[in-house]
Amino acid sequence: MNAWLSLLRAQICSRLAQASIGSGRRGYYKSRTRKPTLYSEVSPLGDPGRTVAPVLDGWVRSGNKVRFAELQRIIRDFRRRKRFSHALEVRHSLLLLGLLAS
Repeated sequence: MNAWLSLLRAQICSRLAQASIGSGRRGYYKSRTRKPTLYSEVSPLGDPGRTVAPVLDGWVRSGNKVRFAELQRIIRDFRRRKRFSHALEVRHSLLLLGLLAS
């Protein structure tokens, strides 16, 4: 019984030693800071009098990609929050980008 326990203890110690050697590195990259998304840029505009177009133009000018699915999600969220003028502006930008047929 003691031989079995000592063998088990030795295996555990060797695995812990191997794990501590590689513990400083990760096998994957995980950013601590979140990248800004188009939704995070457009969402804080709460006043319906303010337009969404400058934010969308700035997003495109800065070289970020505009995905159809993301714009659809933004429109759906604006409609759910009764921000209809903003939803129409985003839909209009979809028409201008050629992502939506009129």
